[in-house]
Amino acid sequence: SDNDGLELLNYKPKVYPKIPMPKTVTPPISPKDIATVEELYFEGSRLDQFYNSQIGSGIYYEEALKRDPGNSQVNTHLGIQYCKKLNWAKAEEHLQKAVARISSSYIHPKNTEAFYYLAITQEQQNKNKEAYDNYYKATWDDGMASPAYFQLANMDCKQGNFQIAKEHIIRSLDFNRNNIQAIALLGYIENKLENHDGALLVLEQSVQKNPINRLLLNQLVLTYKIAGNDAKKDQILNRLIKI
Repeated sequence: SDNDGLELLNYKPKVYPKIPMPKTVTPPISPKDIATVEELYFEGSRLDQFYNSQIGSGIYYEEALKRDPGNSQVNTHLGIQYCKKLNWAKAEEHLQKAVARISSSYIHPKNTEAFYYLAITQEQQNKNKEAYDNYYKATWDDGMASPAYFQLANMDCKQGNFQIAKEHIIRSLDFNRNNIQAIALLGYIENKLENHDGALLVLEQSVQKNPINRLLLNQLVLTYKIAGNDAKKDQILNRLIKI
């Protein structure tokens, strides 16, 4: 308080509520003692997330597939794991099983993650037609639509189909406006379509929000070069070098 009794500062220690300790994590039990395939999948997933030096997740997935070889959850998970190891053939084997299960009887599945990763494995093995078709099937799920349309646009660019690529990358951005890779690809496509003003508009707006992103700045440098604006090109290039 000051000389006139006016309170200037007040402090009260915060009283924290008493929260009980969380339940202790129990050690994993033997896969054969787990009742269901779903529980085996989740036990394996937990071991993937929380490292255990004494036991790996593989034995739980193996037991799950012994009981149900076509289980979509387990096969999708293993397919993704093999993708990370760049074992495309093995990844495709598991993902094909997952896709067969979730799309049986002409079902359109709500979760298309298996289609997306199956397409990745096929593209890596130069099975481009199959990959293209499966990327499209992955777009059925809003959660996978943005990355799937992005990959479709990439494939279109490789084939020189830039107008179709533009349609696909715009669809990708409709589902995720903050995808910097997609924005940079849109700028690249606009340049290929000789719409340099459109490329500059897209890239400059994104650089304002992401001022130190190398991918965007690099694409902006190339765009200014194509447009013949050497002053702007040098300005952004110097900025890029300093990052």
